[in-house]
Parts: sequence; C-alpha cells; structure tokens
Amino acid sequence: NKKGIKLEFVNKFTLPSKTQGISFINYNKKKYLITSNSYGRINTSRINIYEYKNNNEDYTVINNKYIDLPPMSEQIYFESNKLYVLFESGASKYLDGIDRIEYICMLDIESYLKGDNNEIDRL
Repeated sequence: NKKGIKLEFVNKFTLPSKTQGISFINYNKKKYLITSNSYGRINTSRINIYEYKNNNEDYTVINNKYIDLPPMSEQIYFESNKLYVLFESGASKYLDGIDRIEYICMLDIESYLKGDNNEIDRL
C-alpha cells in the first residue's frame, strides 16, 4: 500500500464459539490469550484465560481459568494488570434488559493469573 504497511501471516487458531473480544497479555514471563464470550441476553458471559503457545491452534477446550460475568460481555482491553470489559447490554438497543451493565468494568486480572492451580474463579 502507499504507506508501506504490510500484513504478514504468523499463525491461525480456533477460538471458543461466541467470542466477542480477544486480548494478548504478558505476565510473569508467560503470554496469555484472553477471550470474552457472550451467550445472549439471559446467559452468563465468560472471560477465558489461556496460556498462549505459538504452536497451539485450538483454544476451544475448556480450561482451568475463567471468570463468569453478567450477560453480554463484549470487547476487552488489558492495561497495567487490569482487564477492562465493555458490555453490549449498555447499548440503547437493550434498554429493556434485566442485567444492564452501562459502564466499563475493570477486573484485577493479576489475581487470576497467579499460580497454576485448578481453581475455578467467578465474579
């Protein structure tokens, strides 16, 4: 293109169904893939936390790290050990929703990344 920007294929992988947002983070010398998955207006959303491996092509397997959230989680953003979650339920289209989240929520994701235990974490 005119600006000299090129896209280079690096890898492909499969994500869980209903993935709405994705983020890569580095923490404690490990790389993590975090997904936001929404299952409709009345079902619990889920933040999935995977240890990212360059050669892994499938991140659809249920893993040992996840956070259940109110319905309709959407985009996620990671900054300073905090995960920010935007909810689609805050849109004017869903004014009649039961579990409306009108604000961006901040999660202290560091507490979920510590240790290699098999605990299931829920918000």
